[in-house]
Amino acid sequence: MTECLILCSDLFFTSKVGGTAQMLGIKAETVMNPEQAAKIIRENKNLKGLILDLTVPGLNLEEFLELVPQKIKERTIAFGPHVEKEALDLAIKKGCALVVPRSRFSSELPEILKKYFPADEEKN
Repeated sequence: MTECLILCSDLFFTSKVGGTAQMLGIKAETVMNPEQAAKIIRENKNLKGLILDLTVPGLNLEEFLELVPQKIKERTIAFGPHVEKEALDLAIKKGCALVVPRSRFSSELPEILKKYFPADEEKN
């Protein structure tokens, strides 16, 4: 069962996020394009959250976030370059739980994952 979906096209960064999630006991699945992510969001009823790289090629952020259910948005962590203020602001407007610059996401990764995917939560 996937608890967390990671949508990120940067292989190095994806490895860092996925590895940290695994170390914390979070069952995460990584996809590299919005179409794959949308399919999983529609089909996986146990999905609890999303980690969203706002720079994924082909991502229409507004359309994509419209299909994300509110219960998943409550645990959607969006990140992107601090200079991409428009995308960061849109992610906030569309209800992502946490929207941060990539540098902050990277430096606080374990703490952020623990907050949004706590270990003591009942696992299905």
